[in-house]
Amino acid sequence: MPDDSVAREAITWWVKLQSGEGGAAAVQACTRWRAADPRHERAWVRLEGLAQAVRGIPSDFAHAHLAGQPASRQRRTVLKGLAGALVLGGSAAAVHELTPWQRLFSDYSTRVGERRRVLLPGDIRMDLASDTAVSAEIGASKRQLTLWRGQMGILIQDADGAPPLVVQAADSRVEAVHARFALLRVAAGMRVDVYEGSLRVMARDGGSRLLSAGTAMYRQDGSWREGPVDPGEGAWTDGLLVANGDRLDAVLAQLARYRPGRLSASPDAAGLPVSGVFPLDDTDLALAMLQQTLPITVTRWGRWWVTVESADGAGAAVPV
Repeated sequence: MPDDSVAREAITWWVKLQSGEGGAAAVQACTRWRAADPRHERAWVRLEGLAQAVRGIPSDFAHAHLAGQPASRQRRTVLKGLAGALVLGGSAAAVHELTPWQRLFSDYSTRVGERRRVLLPGDIRMDLASDTAVSAEIGASKRQLTLWRGQMGILIQDADGAPPLVVQAADSRVEAVHARFALLRVAAGMRVDVYEGSLRVMARDGGSRLLSAGTAMYRQDGSWREGPVDPGEGAWTDGLLVANGDRLDAVLAQLARYRPGRLSASPDAAGLPVSGVFPLDDTDLALAMLQQTLPITVTRWGRWWVTVESADGAGAAVPV
């Protein structure tokens, strides 16, 4: 299992160099740190890839959140914000949700708004939803995936002599030999939906259960529960969001995973029922479709802050 202290060190060095602190001496010290351990270099290379997202932060978002700061300090503030949850403290749940450090160590990952399909050895098909990170160890004697964050879909078929596929998510795991299923990691634990075949779920405080096709297992109100699979739950692999009388705030929460920034519903609109099929790969179009079919207005402050409110509401509060 990767050591998240390496991620913290990498982010600390990256913030220091990007902010200009330490000058040439800091660059040399960072170079020595990278050379001291292969894990350091691996974390650094992946962090450089993540840095592209920070460099692409649009000006309207910067103005909304960094107003009053000199231009030379604005990017430094964003950089330190990225590292803050890791370096300066905070709960484990906050770190997991706010800082996608897991991508530094994952073998396969997606950015916000990206979906990806991967064919693993042994004809294991893996779909990754937006903002997902997965590590893989696939060999003759061991087949294991670790879902660090996000959502994945798996199709695995019987392979002569091959060990079961084990998928680890938080403190729970799934074992499958022949199944099609989806796994979602959330702060409370995970949710697994079985569409074909069967698999075994071992949850730390939920025991061991065998789930067959059409069954879902999830954590709710502090305990593990079983229920039927939502027919539209797996539509994300095709880039679709299916709603059947769902609350608007629940639909927006799904769309929010596929776009940067903040997307929320005002209290007067949150409970509106939504039915329809919406594109995940074009969330602006999905919002336009919602506005056409519901009595709502969509208010934007740039692309990074969007509020949906009732058309009869008094208006959304300006973000500060």
